[in-house]
Amino acid sequence: MAFEDILKNIVHAGISFFQSNEKTILDLIHNFQKTFSDLKEKGIENNSDAAVKLRQILDDILLQTEGLSVQAGAFYLESLQKFGHYFEALQPQIEKVIPEEHLTIIKDKFQELNEVIREKVEKSAYSNREPSPPKDDNEQTE
Repeated sequence: MAFEDILKNIVHAGISFFQSNEKTILDLIHNFQKTFSDLKEKGIENNSDAAVKLRQILDDILLQTEGLSVQAGAFYLESLQKFGHYFEALQPQIEKVIPEEHLTIIKDKFQELNEVIREKVEKSAYSNREPSPPKDDNEQTE
């Protein structure tokens, strides 16, 4: 039997296996989604002291994480400024050692890196907001 025939047989067996188990897999997915939805609803309705405390802890963790992200972004921007000043101060010596075309490539890559990180910092600062209380999916919007 040729390698091509073996490969075709494996593909056909895989198709048959998937088709014969497709309903079972889809049922498992549906049951998981229903169970998750039921648990979520019970969690939303739970206003016990433990649940409230757990929500507060989670909110605090999220706020601290976002705060650290903003601090890291500020530190990065400050470091980037310092690096830029050092680069400008050293530029005459660098230009003597590195050919102009390589220097242009380095400057362009540095600018690309700067833009990517600045976007990440701005995105992080944008996401730094107060967490909202759990939303009841049954609430109607006005």
